[in-house]
Amino acid sequence: KLYVLVRGVQLNSALSYYIDSDNNGTTGYHSWAWVNSGIDHLIEDGYLYVYTGTGTDWSFDLVGSAGIEEARTNSIHEISVTHAALGHPGAATMKISVSKGTSDYTPATGNPQATVNP
Repeated sequence: KLYVLVRGVQLNSALSYYIDSDNNGTTGYHSWAWVNSGIDHLIEDGYLYVYTGTGTDWSFDLVGSAGIEEARTNSIHEISVTHAALGHPGAATMKISVSKGTSDYTPATGNPQATVNP
C-alpha cells in the first residue's frame, strides 16, 4: 500500500491527493501548481479518480473507494491506497502532492511533486 500522512491545522476538511502513479511527467494531468507534474490519479473524500484527459484539461473519472482507507482529525489526515488500485502489482516509485482547497499546497506551488520510493 501507499501510505500518506499530512500534519497541520484544520485538516478535518477535505484534502486532495494528486498521484503520479507511473512517475512520468509527460503523461497524466499537467497541473499549474507543480513543475513537471503528470497526475494519473486523484483521491478526494475517500474516493479514487483516474485521469482521462489529454494533459491540460480537468478530466477525472470516478473509480470508487475500494482499496482506500482514510483517517482524520483536526491536525492529522492519513490515507492509504493499494498499489493495485493505482495500476501496479506491487510497490513502485511515484510522485505525490496534496492540496487543501485552492490555497494550501504541499509541496509549495512551483516545486515538483514529492517522490515516493518503495
